[in-house]
Amino acid sequence: MINCRAYQHGICLIIFLLCIVHSSAEEKKNNKGIKRILDVIDECWENEEYDVEVKCHVCDSHENSALQVCSRTGYIEQVKCKSGTTSYKSCPRDPEREMVIFWKFEGVMIFVSVLAGAIVMLRMRKLDRENIERIQRQISAL
Repeated sequence: MINCRAYQHGICLIIFLLCIVHSSAEEKKNNKGIKRILDVIDECWENEEYDVEVKCHVCDSHENSALQVCSRTGYIEQVKCKSGTTSYKSCPRDPEREMVIFWKFEGVMIFVSVLAGAIVMLRMRKLDRENIERIQRQISAL
């Protein structure tokens, strides 16, 4: 007899692992342009114009430990000031990115719930069929 709960746990585990792989790949892609971490942050962007070299992204574990600006919002961007110095700047959470993450989560949850519902329905049908067969055998034995 196949245990449906084992299938549900297996499916949840697969989805969880896919989410981890996707998020780590996205972090590596976002952090590709950052080649070095400065011990002392030059905040030239407060006093002069700057260009964004690496757009706002989530701080990874190395950046969290090495840069103080990561502790403010958890997001950071690399900027190049007009004077030529490169600096890191804390940036606010990106509402569009947060919305995409939310809808991905909702989509996965809807998929999992539909899948779990389908498994429950199949299991109920199988048990009903077995129950009917058992009753028919009991009636035929009379």
